Amino acid sequence: MCTALERSAWTSHKFWAESGSVHFNRANEALDEAMRSDPRFAEWLEEQSKGIGELVAKKGGRDNPNPEDFIWHHAHPDTVAGRHGVMQLVPTYQHSPGSDFWRTLHPGNMGGFAIWGKKKSTTVLLE
Repeated sequence: MCTALERSAWTSHKFWAESGSVHFNRANEALDEAMRSDPRFAEWLEEQSKGIGELVAKKGGRDNPNPEDFIWHHAHPDTVAGRHGVMQLVPTYQHSPGSDFWRTLHPGNMGGFAIWGKKKSTTVLLE
């Protein structure tokens, strides 16, 4: 089973034409806000990846493209009910080409960045 966190960040249209680094930064901001507003979620996530809260916090600069044990994945619309702009935090090993999960995350060998990540079209929301 592919493990995307139950909370996905959703980038707004205004960021789609930006670089992947901007997408990661906005997703880290949303994750930081979710962790601060939900202590149980923050505790669980820290158990999965020690120090993740510091990596995504504003005081940490949010310039780390990805938390250590996870990677931000530009979700393919076919995997998220047709929505564009969804960023999912998935275990790094599942997002590696050739992994058993690659085709699940990239239907037709294409990820969301190729579909919506380069488009121009308010905030990042966590669902």
